[in-house]
Amino acid sequence: MIPVGLMIILLIRFYAGKRNQVKVLGDDRLIKKLSSTVSPFLGKIRILILSLAMVLMVFAMAGPQWGYKIEETKTRGVDIMVLLDVSRSMLAEDIKPTRLDWAKTEIRRLISLLKGDRVGLVIFSGSSILQCPLTADYAVFGLFLQDVNADMVSHGGTDLGKAINTATKSFEGSESKYHVIFLITDGEDHGKHTETAVKALKNSGISLYMMGVGTLGGGLIPVIKDDGTKGFLKDREGNFVNTKLEKDTFAKIAAITGSGAYVKAVPGDEDLKEIYRNGIAKLEEREIKSSTVKKYENRYQIVLFAALILFILESLIEERKKEVEY
Repeated sequence: MIPVGLMIILLIRFYAGKRNQVKVLGDDRLIKKLSSTVSPFLGKIRILILSLAMVLMVFAMAGPQWGYKIEETKTRGVDIMVLLDVSRSMLAEDIKPTRLDWAKTEIRRLISLLKGDRVGLVIFSGSSILQCPLTADYAVFGLFLQDVNADMVSHGGTDLGKAINTATKSFEGSESKYHVIFLITDGEDHGKHTETAVKALKNSGISLYMMGVGTLGGGLIPVIKDDGTKGFLKDREGNFVNTKLEKDTFAKIAAITGSGAYVKAVPGDEDLKEIYRNGIAKLEEREIKSSTVKKYENRYQIVLFAALILFILESLIEERKKEVEY
């Protein structure tokens, strides 16, 4: 509305300026006689119509809506349970800023690809917890993900078997063919029942996809000392613990399942897109939610047409009267 207001002010000043210019020409009676064919009233009408037309143009651009219709919307997709490793080794900085931060970034990229699928979050190290139940509200999921840190789950190693079992139990009601587990870890596993859990996963029909986070060269695990300074984790012999990406873990799991996919976290998200497009997106989908929505009708055309009529009307108005005989 600011440009419209400025244009109206300029129009008013323009017509006022014309009147002032006429006044300096000479005698009032002579000027009145010479300008008898010009109608000041019609000039004001033109300004009024033009101003109203411009205001209507602004309202049309604002997209006015009134009236509505009820529509039924259906959402289809699969249920994806993200299984995120939050053990101490995920604090290693061989991938900047840390493996855990990188993993959270990859999860956000995955969420940006989803279209109607529900997603949940299980975090694990020595034990595992359901951090976020299945939801189609990606903003809420993002809030849960944002709060994840390495102190949320008790440590004492990494147990992939327990984590897979927790993820499997976190699915609701629907058939297993609609369920997906997306595992993100550096591959360290100190559990004793991983093979059993993976076999049960295969028999259930749940799809498994994996992403490895870390480097083959590895990195040290940062810790905060008692005096508040930063140090690195040492073993019982006093040697620094170097944690590496354990590729063999992923190979063993893939050999058992015989399906799914594994990618290594690298800059960019092409591998992640490949997993989604050629894997998750091609899975059989089910109707997740059906709801009715009130959809308002766009009415900008009516306002725009009214503005057009006013512009045409303004162009047809002539300030000069027909010839006057003296």
